[in-house]
Amino acid sequence: MKGQPDDFVLLVTHEFTAASSDYIRDTHAESWQEELNLSLDAETGVVALPEVTINFAIDPPIPELMELAGHTPEPFGASDLVLLGRHTTVWRLLGSGQFAAWPLMRLASTFIEAGASAVFIPRTRRLHSPRAIRRFAIDATPDAMANFFVAAFDGDGWMRTRGLTPFRMPELETEIDAGHNAAYFRLMDVAAAMIANGRAFDDGTSLTIGPHAHKITTGPRSTLTDELTINGIYGVQALL
Repeated sequence: MKGQPDDFVLLVTHEFTAASSDYIRDTHAESWQEELNLSLDAETGVVALPEVTINFAIDPPIPELMELAGHTPEPFGASDLVLLGRHTTVWRLLGSGQFAAWPLMRLASTFIEAGASAVFIPRTRRLHSPRAIRRFAIDATPDAMANFFVAAFDGDGWMRTRGLTPFRMPELETEIDAGHNAAYFRLMDVAAAMIANGRAFDDGTSLTIGPHAHKITTGPRSTLTDELTINGIYGVQALL
Protein backbone atom coordinates (compact mmCIF):
# COMPACT_ATOMS: atom_id res chain seq x y z
CA MET A 1 0.00 0.00 0.00
CA LYS A 2 1.72 3.17 -1.21
CA GLY A 3 0.48 6.63 -0.28
CA GLN A 4 1.14 10.09 -1.65
CA PRO A 5 3.29 12.72 0.11
CA ASP A 6 0.18 14.64 1.18
CA ASP A 7 -1.90 11.72 2.46
CA PHE A 8 -2.97 11.40 6.08
CA VAL A 9 -1.27 8.43 7.75
CA LEU A 10 -2.22 7.08 11.19
CA LEU A 11 -0.58 4.13 12.92
CA VAL A 12 -2.91 2.39 15.38
CA THR A 13 -1.29 0.07 17.93
CA HIS A 14 -3.22 -2.98 19.09
CA GLU A 15 -3.41 -6.72 19.29
CA PHE A 16 -5.86 -6.66 16.36
CA THR A 17 -5.58 -9.30 13.66
CA ALA A 18 -7.55 -9.84 10.50
CA ALA A 19 -10.09 -11.74 12.60
CA SER A 20 -10.90 -8.52 14.48
CA SER A 21 -12.69 -6.90 11.53
CA ASP A 22 -16.22 -7.84 12.68
CA TYR A 23 -15.54 -6.44 16.15
CA ILE A 24 -14.25 -3.16 14.70
CA ARG A 25 -17.30 -2.91 12.47
CA ASP A 26 -19.70 -3.49 15.39
CA THR A 27 -17.85 -1.04 17.64
CA HIS A 28 -18.04 1.70 15.00
CA ALA A 29 -21.77 1.18 14.50
CA GLU A 30 -22.36 1.39 18.25
CA SER A 31 -20.13 4.44 18.74
CA TRP A 32 -21.14 6.53 15.72
CA GLN A 33 -24.48 5.10 14.56
CA GLU A 34 -23.17 4.74 11.04
CA GLU A 35 -22.24 1.78 8.89
CA LEU A 36 -18.61 0.87 8.41
CA ASN A 37 -17.71 -1.54 5.63
CA LEU A 38 -14.36 -3.21 6.15
CA SER A 39 -12.87 -5.54 3.57
CA LEU A 40 -9.59 -7.36 4.00
CA ASP A 41 -7.32 -9.19 1.57
CA ALA A 42 -4.37 -10.80 3.36
CA GLU A 43 -2.75 -7.91 5.27
CA THR A 44 -4.28 -4.97 3.40
CA GLY A 45 -7.80 -3.71 2.96
CA VAL A 46 -10.19 -0.77 2.83
CA VAL A 47 -12.62 0.84 5.26
CA ALA A 48 -15.58 2.50 3.56
CA LEU A 49 -17.17 5.35 5.52
CA PRO A 50 -19.98 7.63 4.28
CA GLU A 51 -17.61 10.41 3.13
CA VAL A 52 -14.42 8.60 2.17
CA THR A 53 -12.62 5.31 1.73
CA ILE A 54 -9.65 4.65 4.02
CA ASN A 55 -6.96 2.20 2.94
CA PHE A 56 -5.12 0.19 5.56
CA ALA A 57 -2.37 -2.35 6.04
CA ILE A 58 -1.50 -4.52 9.04
CA ASP A 59 2.16 -4.05 9.98
CA PRO A 60 4.48 -5.52 12.65
CA PRO A 61 4.65 -3.85 16.08
CA ILE A 62 6.89 -0.82 16.74
CA PRO A 63 8.42 -1.19 20.23
CA GLU A 64 10.15 2.22 19.91
CA LEU A 65 6.79 3.97 20.32
CA MET A 66 7.04 3.33 24.06
CA GLU A 67 9.80 5.95 24.16
CA LEU A 68 7.31 8.63 23.04
CA ALA A 69 4.67 7.82 25.65
CA GLY A 70 6.14 10.22 28.19
CA HIS A 71 6.02 13.17 25.78
CA THR A 72 2.38 13.18 24.73
CA PRO A 73 0.10 16.22 24.99
CA GLU A 74 -2.22 14.21 27.26
CA PRO A 75 -0.60 11.51 29.42
CA PHE A 76 -1.18 7.79 29.18
CA GLY A 77 -2.87 5.98 32.04
CA ALA A 78 -1.03 3.06 33.62
CA SER A 79 -3.23 0.45 31.93
CA ASP A 80 -2.87 2.20 28.55
CA LEU A 81 0.91 2.02 28.87
CA VAL A 82 0.73 -1.70 29.58
CA LEU A 83 -1.38 -2.22 26.45
CA LEU A 84 0.96 -0.07 24.37
CA GLY A 85 3.90 -2.21 25.49
CA ARG A 86 2.02 -5.36 24.54
CA HIS A 87 0.79 -4.30 21.09
CA THR A 88 1.36 -6.99 18.48
CA THR A 89 0.18 -5.23 15.34
CA VAL A 90 0.05 -1.74 13.85
CA TRP A 91 -2.87 -0.87 11.62
CA ARG A 92 -1.60 1.72 9.13
CA LEU A 93 -4.54 3.88 8.01
CA LEU A 94 -4.21 6.05 4.92
CA GLY A 95 -6.69 8.72 3.83
CA SER A 96 -6.45 11.21 0.99
CA GLY A 97 -7.77 14.76 0.79
CA GLN A 98 -8.72 17.24 3.50
CA PHE A 99 -12.20 15.73 3.83
CA ALA A 100 -10.62 12.51 5.13
CA ALA A 101 -9.59 14.22 8.39
CA TRP A 102 -12.84 13.98 10.33
CA PRO A 103 -13.66 10.39 9.19
CA LEU A 104 -10.13 9.37 10.23
CA MET A 105 -10.66 10.89 13.67
CA ARG A 106 -13.90 8.94 14.06
CA LEU A 107 -12.18 5.76 12.91
CA ALA A 108 -9.28 6.33 15.32
CA SER A 109 -11.82 6.69 18.13
CA THR A 110 -13.50 3.45 17.06
CA PHE A 111 -10.18 1.60 17.27
CA ILE A 112 -9.62 3.03 20.76
CA GLU A 113 -13.08 1.93 21.91
CA ALA A 114 -12.31 -1.51 20.47
CA GLY A 115 -9.19 -1.70 22.65
CA ALA A 116 -6.37 0.03 20.73
CA SER A 117 -3.67 1.54 22.93
CA ALA A 118 -2.48 4.60 20.95
CA VAL A 119 -2.39 6.40 17.62
CA PHE A 120 0.93 7.60 16.19
CA ILE A 121 1.06 10.17 13.37
CA PRO A 122 4.40 9.86 11.54
CA ARG A 123 4.07 13.25 9.85
CA THR A 124 4.03 15.05 13.22
CA ARG A 125 6.00 12.45 15.22
CA ARG A 126 3.26 12.70 17.82
CA LEU A 127 1.79 9.81 19.80
CA HIS A 128 -1.78 10.32 21.04
CA SER A 129 -3.13 8.61 24.14
CA PRO A 130 -6.62 7.04 24.27
CA ARG A 131 -7.92 9.88 26.45
CA ALA A 132 -6.77 12.51 23.94
CA ILE A 133 -8.28 10.66 20.97
CA ARG A 134 -11.66 10.31 22.70
CA ARG A 135 -11.69 14.01 23.52
CA PHE A 136 -10.74 15.10 20.01
CA ALA A 137 -13.34 12.85 18.37
CA ILE A 138 -16.17 13.99 20.65
CA ASP A 139 -15.21 17.64 20.18
CA ALA A 140 -15.12 17.39 16.36
CA THR A 141 -14.17 21.05 15.88
CA PRO A 142 -11.43 22.56 13.69
CA ASP A 143 -9.47 23.17 16.91
CA ALA A 144 -9.68 19.45 17.74
CA MET A 145 -8.56 18.49 14.23
CA ALA A 146 -5.64 20.91 14.46
CA ASN A 147 -4.60 19.48 17.83
CA PHE A 148 -4.86 15.93 16.49
CA PHE A 149 -3.20 16.33 13.09
CA VAL A 150 -0.85 19.30 13.52
CA ALA A 151 2.29 19.70 15.66
CA ALA A 152 5.25 22.09 15.56
CA PHE A 153 9.03 22.22 15.79
CA ASP A 154 11.33 25.16 16.45
CA GLY A 155 14.86 26.50 16.12
CA ASP A 156 16.77 29.76 15.69
CA GLY A 157 13.96 31.82 17.17
CA TRP A 158 11.21 30.47 14.87
CA MET A 159 8.50 27.82 15.10
CA ARG A 160 6.85 25.96 12.19
CA THR A 161 3.92 23.59 11.95
CA ARG A 162 3.94 19.99 10.78
CA GLY A 163 0.71 18.44 9.58
CA LEU A 164 -1.09 21.00 7.40
CA THR A 165 0.29 19.42 4.22
CA PRO A 166 -2.34 16.59 4.13
CA PHE A 167 -5.01 19.32 4.23
CA ARG A 168 -3.41 20.50 0.93
CA MET A 169 -2.27 23.73 2.62
CA PRO A 170 1.09 25.40 3.29
CA GLU A 171 2.76 24.94 6.65
CA LEU A 172 2.90 28.00 8.93
CA GLU A 173 5.83 29.57 10.73
CA THR A 174 6.13 32.43 13.21
CA GLU A 175 8.80 34.10 15.30
CA ILE A 176 9.16 33.05 18.92
CA ASP A 177 8.94 36.63 20.19
CA ALA A 178 6.84 36.10 23.34
CA GLY A 179 7.83 32.59 24.41
CA HIS A 180 7.29 29.11 23.00
CA ASN A 181 3.73 28.72 24.28
CA ALA A 182 2.59 31.99 22.70
CA ALA A 183 4.13 31.05 19.35
CA TYR A 184 2.63 27.54 19.45
CA PHE A 185 -0.90 28.67 20.25
CA ARG A 186 -0.66 31.45 17.67
CA LEU A 187 0.17 28.88 15.00
CA MET A 188 -2.53 26.47 16.16
CA ASP A 189 -5.20 29.20 16.17
CA VAL A 190 -4.42 30.05 12.54
CA ALA A 191 -4.11 26.37 11.58
CA ALA A 192 -7.60 25.71 13.02
CA ALA A 193 -8.99 28.68 11.10
CA MET A 194 -7.47 27.37 7.87
CA ILE A 195 -8.97 23.93 8.50
CA ALA A 196 -12.37 25.52 9.22
CA ASN A 197 -12.20 27.58 6.01
CA GLY A 198 -10.90 24.67 3.93
CA ARG A 199 -8.19 26.86 2.43
CA ALA A 200 -5.07 28.84 3.28
CA PHE A 201 -5.19 32.58 3.86
CA ASP A 202 -4.20 34.84 0.97
CA ASP A 203 -0.84 36.54 1.02
CA GLY A 204 -1.13 39.85 2.86
CA THR A 205 -4.15 38.84 4.98
CA SER A 206 -4.31 40.68 8.31
CA LEU A 207 -5.39 38.67 11.35
CA THR A 208 -6.15 39.66 14.93
CA ILE A 209 -5.13 36.98 17.43
CA GLY A 210 -5.91 37.99 20.99
CA PRO A 211 -4.75 41.58 21.46
CA HIS A 212 -2.19 41.41 18.65
CA ALA A 213 -2.39 42.08 14.90
CA HIS A 214 -0.55 39.75 12.53
CA LYS A 215 -0.09 39.41 8.80
CA ILE A 216 0.19 36.35 6.56
CA THR A 217 2.99 36.52 4.01
CA THR A 218 4.51 34.07 1.60
CA GLY A 219 7.41 32.31 3.29
CA PRO A 220 9.56 30.86 4.45
CA ARG A 221 11.15 33.74 6.35
CA SER A 222 13.14 31.50 8.69
CA THR A 223 16.09 29.21 8.11
CA LEU A 224 14.26 26.25 9.68
CA THR A 225 14.74 22.93 7.91
CA ASP A 226 12.29 20.11 8.61
CA GLU A 227 13.95 16.70 8.39
CA LEU A 228 10.49 15.32 7.62
CA THR A 229 10.59 16.35 3.97
CA ILE A 230 7.04 15.12 3.34
CA ASN A 231 5.86 18.32 5.04
CA GLY A 232 5.67 21.60 3.17
CA ILE A 233 5.10 20.41 -0.39
CA TYR A 234 2.47 23.18 -0.65
CA GLY A 235 4.96 25.74 0.59
CA VAL A 236 5.28 27.74 3.80
CA GLN A 237 3.51 30.90 4.95
CA ALA A 238 4.90 33.23 7.61
CA LEU A 239 2.69 34.66 10.34
CA LEU A 240 4.34 37.97 11.23
